[in-house]
Order: sequence, then structure tokens, then C-alpha cells
Amino acid sequence: MPFEGLPLSQALSEIARYGFGWTDIVICHAKDWGHLKPSQVRDEPLECLEMMARATQESGVRYVAINLVTEYFSPSERGQFEAVIILAERIGIPVVTIQAFRKDTDAEYRRMADFLAIAADHGVTIAAETLYPLLTDPRRAVKLVGERPGLKLTVDPGHLFGAGISPEKFAPLYPLAGHVHLWDTGGTLERPQVPFGEGLLEPALGGLVRGLASTGYAGALTIEYMGLRSGSDARPFDPGTTIVPLKKALEGYLTNPV
Repeated sequence: MPFEGLPLSQALSEIARYGFGWTDIVICHAKDWGHLKPSQVRDEPLECLEMMARATQESGVRYVAINLVTEYFSPSERGQFEAVIILAERIGIPVVTIQAFRKDTDAEYRRMADFLAIAADHGVTIAAETLYPLLTDPRRAVKLVGERPGLKLTVDPGHLFGAGISPEKFAPLYPLAGHVHLWDTGGTLERPQVPFGEGLLEPALGGLVRGLASTGYAGALTIEYMGLRSGSDARPFDPGTTIVPLKKALEGYLTNPV
């Protein structure tokens, strides 16, 4: 969701204005990111549920996934995760994207086993985003996720490009996809997100769509440009050079993937 500086209802109205009927929602502990905090969902679940339902009713935009960023290994992380999973179940959101395998440790494996059990109890799929370092290595990602029944991947070419992974190496990830994030990137720290057509995504987009289709993927492909935020992670955002052309190109490939 790129309109993070707006109240949720207004953000969804903007998304509807660009022709979308579905969106991800970001639930994140960090300041100036997302529209809900994991602690807020835990402490005020009915208020959060009503806020999301009201925004959908006003805009007509529904939620296809939650992007969840918790306080990694904090004492409250498990309770916050469970609260978000329950929220997803109640509002009918099928997939929650999480950050996982940031470390290759036994504690991380236990964390994931616990999260998978919680999600399974509520009929929600969790998908680990292809983030550096472990899950931007396709061979390692396939091994880690394949050994954990029920876990999927949120395939994010932007992060894969940033780790130096070329598109022909994405193929092993497609059968494990539970969700997809799309944004164009220059592939460097200096150019993390660029207008669509100026980076590495456009030449790879058709192959990505065909590759996912060949595995029977029936989930969402979410355009995930980040909007303006304060601090060092702020990025310029112009819907006219990001959302609109990428949406048009994506619709073309979905209509005619050959």
C-alpha cells in the first residue's frame, strides 16, 4: 500500500481511484509505516476490525493480504502475531506476509513452527517474503520453505534483484508462491525503487507472469510501491509513473500471457 501517510479510509479511496478493487494492508510496529500497529490489533481488536470494515464499505476496496512486520523476537511478538491472524480470519483475509529466516538459528525455526501452528488453527496462510539474506537465495528458500508444510513464499522480485538474483533463477520459487509483490528497482541501494520501466522489472514481468501461471498460481499480484515516509527510508512516490504504467503492463500480460 503506497498511501501510508493517509488515514486508512482515504488511502483505500485513492487506491479505488486508480482502478483497484483489492489491496494489501500493512500492519507494522515501526513509526510512520502502515495504518495499524500489531500491538493495536492485540489490544483493540474490535476497533481495528471496525476500522477496516468501514474503509472497505466506503471505498469498495477489499483486502487480499496483510503485510505484517512485528518486533522480531520481542516478548510480545507471539501475542501480536496471533491477534493479527485472528483479525485476518474474521475479516476474510487469506494470506499474511511475514518476515522470516532473517537468521539461520534453531530459535528462528521454532518461531516459524509456532507461527505455522497458530495460522493453521485459524485457516490463514502465512507467506515468508523473499528478503535478504536467506530467502533471496532461491535454493535456500526452496529448502527452508519446502521443509515446513503449509508455509508459502511472498515472491518479491524487487528484493531478489537487489540481492543480485537474475530472473531465470526465480523459477524454483514459483511453485511455493502464496503471494507476490511487484515494484521496479534499479537493483542498488542508491536506486531501490524507480518508476516502472526504468529498472529491472519490466523486461522480466512477462516471464514472471507466465512462470507463476505455469505452476497454477491463483493468488494476487500486488503492486507494492512505498509512499513517502519520514526518516531515512522515505522515498518519492508518484502514482502516475509507478502504479498506472505497471498496472497497465500487468493487465496486458494477465490477459495475454504468451
